[in-house]
Amino acid sequence: MARNGNDPFDGLSDDLRAHFEDKLGPTGRHPEGKLTPNDQGEIQLAVGVASGKVVLGFGTYISWIGMPPKGARDLAKLLVENAIKAEGH
Repeated sequence: MARNGNDPFDGLSDDLRAHFEDKLGPTGRHPEGKLTPNDQGEIQLAVGVASGKVVLGFGTYISWIGMPPKGARDLAKLLVENAIKAEGH
């Protein structure tokens, strides 16, 4: 079962929280063009492990994400790598 929340950085040190908050979220760019008329552009995300769970951080609220096939493969690879780390937690 998946979980969600509005503060993925809860419990992190202030320095680490600032590092991630500055790097995640929308960039305002559309490097591949718009997928739909309401496409808000590219978003920087992070994949990691916390308390034995794989966590995706988006830095903002989102309804959907879309990406080219290579981006999907890269995300899948990150998810699998972090799932293996989470299993060893």
